[in-house]
Amino acid sequence: MLNKEEITKIEKKIGYTFKDKALLKQAFTRSSYRNEHPDARDNEVLEFFGDMVLSYVVSSILLDRYTFRDDSGLVSYMQEDAFTKMRSNCTSNDYIAEKIRTLGIQDYLIMGNGDEKLGMDESDSACSNLFESLAAAVYLDSDQNLDITRAFVTKLLGL
Repeated sequence: MLNKEEITKIEKKIGYTFKDKALLKQAFTRSSYRNEHPDARDNEVLEFFGDMVLSYVVSSILLDRYTFRDDSGLVSYMQEDAFTKMRSNCTSNDYIAEKIRTLGIQDYLIMGNGDEKLGMDESDSACSNLFESLAAAVYLDSDQNLDITRAFVTKLLGL
């Protein structure tokens, strides 16, 4: 499990200090570890909600940057398919995994023996799951504050 020093390093790297450190620990805990330690909480449910949080935040950023409203309604600078492609690029496993690797926080993943043998700490899947889990953890830790979550996601994705 993560110790206080590791938690402090992670928080510094991600630019967010958790009130509830258990959420941060859970975001870093893979199901393979929980399988070996049944009392642990894994990041799967955080990953599920984080995927939605990430999609919403990125969509919101695109809405703000590439549309405006006038008397006739919403005016867009792009077609719907361009929005879809941009959101997909910003939320792809490759892209968000690279952002996690850039921070170097994948080294703190808490994994079971099976994952460690497979080198899962370096996989795109493990890294992107971590990012999604962190997005949900920040959202929950900030009392579901979308402004704080948006600032977190924007900074980490470089948007």
